[in-house]
Amino acid sequence: MAAVRRFKTLEDTRKALAAFLRAIEKGTLDKDKGRVLIYGCNTMASLIRDSEIEARLEALENGTKGDE
Repeated sequence: MAAVRRFKTLEDTRKALAAFLRAIEKGTLDKDKGRVLIYGCNTMASLIRDSEIEARLEALENGTKGDE
């Protein structure tokens, strides 16, 4: 069984996406499976971005509470 990838940053996701695309180009990864993995990478990238934005927004909101 293949190693499980951990996506903690957008850089992790970018590297995995590039690896999947290279494997598809080489013919070592089935296009249908590759399509699913790429879709998963895009989903994870969106979740990571949203989480980062949420954390930044929360930090801004908590920082301004003392000014009220």
